[in-house]
Amino acid sequence: MSKQPNILLLTIDSLRPDHLGCYGYQAVPTPAIDHLASSGIQFQNAYCQAPNTWMSHAALFTGCNPPRNNIRSPLDKLNTTQPTLAEVLKNKGYETFGLPSVSMLSREAGFDRGFDHYDLTGLLSEFHGAVHFRDLQESLQTFSKWVSSTNKPWFVWLHYFGIHIVQGQLQDGRTTPINLPDSYLKKHSPYAQHYDSKIRFCDYNFVDPVLKTAHQHSDQNNLITVLLSDHGDDLHAIESGLPGHDGNLDEQAVRIPLIVCAPGIIPEKVSVSYPVRVIDLFPTLIDLIQAPPSSSHPDEKDNRALIDGLSLTPLIHNSQETISRNVYLENLYQGCLGLRRDRYKLILSFQENSHFLDRHVRWRLDILAQLLIPDRIQRPFRNRAHRKRQREHFRKSASVIVESLCSPSSRTELFDLHQDPHQQHDIAALHPDVVQLMKADLCQLATGETVISRDYSPEEEAEIEKHLDELGYL
Repeated sequence: MSKQPNILLLTIDSLRPDHLGCYGYQAVPTPAIDHLASSGIQFQNAYCQAPNTWMSHAALFTGCNPPRNNIRSPLDKLNTTQPTLAEVLKNKGYETFGLPSVSMLSREAGFDRGFDHYDLTGLLSEFHGAVHFRDLQESLQTFSKWVSSTNKPWFVWLHYFGIHIVQGQLQDGRTTPINLPDSYLKKHSPYAQHYDSKIRFCDYNFVDPVLKTAHQHSDQNNLITVLLSDHGDDLHAIESGLPGHDGNLDEQAVRIPLIVCAPGIIPEKVSVSYPVRVIDLFPTLIDLIQAPPSSSHPDEKDNRALIDGLSLTPLIHNSQETISRNVYLENLYQGCLGLRRDRYKLILSFQENSHFLDRHVRWRLDILAQLLIPDRIQRPFRNRAHRKRQREHFRKSASVIVESLCSPSSRTELFDLHQDPHQQHDIAALHPDVVQLMKADLCQLATGETVISRDYSPEEEAEIEKHLDELGYL
């Protein structure tokens, strides 16, 4: 290669792998994504570290699990002692461009660190329809204009939010963004129709034009393209009025598509079945660009020691390679932690009638709602000082919840995903030794060191309130 390869990173919100053609789904075509998969490496069992947008992207950009990157709630900020992917690439000579689609991935939370250009203007101003037509076109034009203006190796991150389903967004009989065959409509619920049509729209109107633009401004053999999702979605839960992805750690919520394509750099048409993690992408991309640490930034030599992820390059070059990876999973909002190792998946949660759940988790959720509900409907006696005290408790309660989940009284479930991919049969009683070892490792990961964030300004807090409400997390 004459120069370092360009890097295109696409994160598609709420995209499940089992609704893509390349992962075996036949109901709705996704030709652009399928072609990308056939030209590179497709990971069959990739996992996010938390089933929501801000925590998953924090893991992606830092290579660290939530306890170490410090993003465990919408109020937190990235750990400033850990480098971000964009910062490392910028130090290696890259020009960096980030275009998120929701303001929760904000500058105030630190998601802009390392990006030369980070554009959040105009987002969600029209967030009432199923697809952001206007914002999508503006994003494509902004990307095309920027990538045509740079002469340096570039790192571009584009985030697509149009697939995300918001509670109450769809009513029976509502027209889907793209017409679907009658044979499909007869077999699938309105929510599934709505979801699949938005995936098809994304494939045709986002992935395809982005890839074409990238190829126009980069030698195909000098381009690394990564496509993944931040989390999945449980459509059955959504139909029942429950959270689709921020409610549990089931496979539908935490298993994601992950495709890495780099012709001339890595093999093509390779499928990897071994479990991998979002946090593994950071060291993988650094390996793939084959750039040594910069002499002007000696701290880069220590980056690997600061991250939890492991490079995927051994699996990329040998899909049968087996490297033990603890797949850490967290959703403290719902009071649960998880760990996948090889074929087993361990889930720690509270007993359904737990008084601790009433006192801490449900109260914590109530605190979150009180913090983030717009001021116009706040109770008059809830002044800012009171809300600040609640926010401080919200942050501190994470360690209390983790401690309780790791106690002997927590509910412990173990699943063999090779035999039981939908987590229907708890086998914890049959494998107490496996449970003991995995629980010890999970609890060690869950109590990782965190950094206390500063308080948000009133303006920042108001922005968080507004957009969490719009995104359907309240």
